[in-house]
Amino acid sequence: MIRVDYTNYETTAHTLMGAAAKAEELIASLQANTAANLSDKNWLGSDQVSYKDVHDRCLVANQNIADVIRKASGKVQTAAAFHQAGQAQAATIYF
Repeated sequence: MIRVDYTNYETTAHTLMGAAAKAEELIASLQANTAANLSDKNWLGSDQVSYKDVHDRCLVANQNIADVIRKASGKVQTAAAFHQAGQAQAATIYF
């Protein structure tokens, strides 16, 4: 009988969740940096609007990346469950 080692699925899913957590840390850092720059008045006048716009776009992009990574982890876990269920069903049919 063919057996599949599901640790690869779990390793991949955990790695992706770790990447999502790192992305969240970077998002928090980006937010803190922007808040500090605004508080310190590093961005003044028209520059403030321009930098704030760039910050907002970067923030949305980073949040989207974190969401995609989290969803990919969930899909890997779902694939593992389907694979295991299929293998269990095949074992009852063919063996």
